[in-house]
Amino acid sequence: MKTCSKLASFAQAFNAEGDVRICGWFKHPETIIGNLVKNEFPEIMHSTQAMKIRNMVANGDFSMCCNTCPFLAEDGRLQMVDYNDKLDYPEELSISFEQYCNYKCTCCESNFQHDACNELAKIKERYDIIESRIRDALPYVKHLGGHGTAELFCSPRTLKLLSEWNPKAPKEECDVFLETNGSLFNEKNWGKIENLGDYHLGVCITVMSFNEIVYQNLSGTSMPVSNLEECLKFVRSLRDKGIINYLELATVVQEANYLELPEMTKRFLDEFGADCVRLRPIFPGGIYDRNIQWFFDVRNPNHPYYSMYKKVMENKIFEDERVFKWRGDLDSPLGPHPVYTTDWHVNSWKGFTWKHLRNILPMGISRKIEMSYGQVDKNGVRHKF
Repeated sequence: MKTCSKLASFAQAFNAEGDVRICGWFKHPETIIGNLVKNEFPEIMHSTQAMKIRNMVANGDFSMCCNTCPFLAEDGRLQMVDYNDKLDYPEELSISFEQYCNYKCTCCESNFQHDACNELAKIKERYDIIESRIRDALPYVKHLGGHGTAELFCSPRTLKLLSEWNPKAPKEECDVFLETNGSLFNEKNWGKIENLGDYHLGVCITVMSFNEIVYQNLSGTSMPVSNLEECLKFVRSLRDKGIINYLELATVVQEANYLELPEMTKRFLDEFGADCVRLRPIFPGGIYDRNIQWFFDVRNPNHPYYSMYKKVMENKIFEDERVFKWRGDLDSPLGPHPVYTTDWHVNSWKGFTWKHLRNILPMGISRKIEMSYGQVDKNGVRHKF
């Protein structure tokens, strides 16, 4: 059968619990096909859930795919390939189980640990199992990825696995893709995984802003933006030498940085040598409650700055073929502010209590509750308030 290339041979160890998902753009929890603490890769790759998902897409059913999927967002990006039922290990593997980060981004709802040196005994035991099973799979992996859920250079186990990668396939058939916030991508840290330069190497770095105050606020860091700029210069030097073969610089379009998007895009392309600039739309979530978080999505037609945002997006720089807007220029479906919208029935004490409680609970907790009742989807798009 032919199914989406991401479903045929991809796996991502994406959290500290050891869960493995078959695609990052499939609705949660359907995307989870196994757990590395409980299962080995052959069991996971041929699990009932994995086959269910592959068959759905093979039959043209994309109903479980998120509307934010970049492969569905643009013609030609979706590829259907033959599924190999003899594949016990993923040919494409993303390692992102360590939840360590030096940032606390306002648009990120994950509760990361920030001290990789002091693993609790329970976490260490779990990580040992996950690391061991990933190591078993590494020789069979042709397309290797590192992080996307936390920070690559804060993840010692991930860096160790990347440094050990020695695939059975010829080097010309193998490639690597790394995701990072860039603030620690310096010569010293690159030395830990410089073996990856022997393969076709792609790097994606997400930058929130080049304005000092905005950068520190959105990234939740006290590091100066000049440090990031120096790291980006170092990354460009690797790109110029051909050690990095593809460089993608990305940002998250939101209220605090939309005015500088044209200048930021220009710097990405001209100063830092990006092969591609990705303008990612903000997905509702983060460290604030929904009443505050609502204001971050400037693409929302109900947002007070929406008209100015649309004017900014008319800039000619965004017509450059190297700019991938990934719906970053399309309207958000978030709707009116939660204070002014309600479909909740409040003629019961439960409804009345939840209507007020949801605005004071942490975003992650309230979303899990609402997801369980079908009030929001995986991306936090709320149809009932």
